[in-house]
Amino acid sequence: MTDDAPFDAPWQLRGFALARSLVERGVLRWADVRVPLAAELQAHPERPYWESFVAALESAVGRLGFR
Repeated sequence: MTDDAPFDAPWQLRGFALARSLVERGVLRWADVRVPLAAELQAHPERPYWESFVAALESAVGRLGFR
């Protein structure tokens, strides 16, 4: 990841786009992703950022009860 290219792979952009879409549609708030993201980053400091981001998004969506 660089300053001018924040995504190293297409899946990272898709994960962020999904989160943004859910926020824009009112399904989630950014805090719903941000709080579990902070927990994921703290629990797994060796894991790449975007893997933690997707794990946090999965957690946030899971709390909504979607199956």
